[in-house]
Amino acid sequence: MRLQTIFYTWMLAACVTGFSLAQAQKKYFNADICAGFNVKNYPGFPEQQSPTTVLRMRAGKHYNGSKPWHRNYKYPYAGINVSIASLGNAKVLGYAGAVMFDFILHQKLSTRFQLEEGLSLGAAIYTKKFDKVENPSNIVVGSRATAFVSASVSAVWLLKIIMHS
Repeated sequence: MRLQTIFYTWMLAACVTGFSLAQAQKKYFNADICAGFNVKNYPGFPEQQSPTTVLRMRAGKHYNGSKPWHRNYKYPYAGINVSIASLGNAKVLGYAGAVMFDFILHQKLSTRFQLEEGLSLGAAIYTKKFDKVENPSNIVVGSRATAFVSASVSAVWLLKIIMHS
């Protein structure tokens, strides 16, 4: 049985939320664009030639207090996350697409500043995988489809734009 490498990456990123739509704070949809750099957490990690970029779309439910556990977890968000990513080296690492279940906790520290911790579990498909002949430099991605786990901590600064007609 061939041992396959599981792809783990740490990314330092800045994200911009493009838009967010809410209906009575129960359901949500947002789209984010994130850019950053992979942290080389393994010797021989392929060189990064451009920033890692991620287009992420999330939809789900904001648990707003109808059950006792909602308050204990500070009214979390849970839903589906669909992401498409450029991994910073298209020739060696290629691109990835992922579908994950999200669970996001958040702490409102002021009217404009909050922290969010997230955990996502799902599956990903990669365009480039390790191949002895065609792609020997890719020691990170061992197969086209893998399980995908993502943990994140985000500092969120809310910007309110008021437009007058």
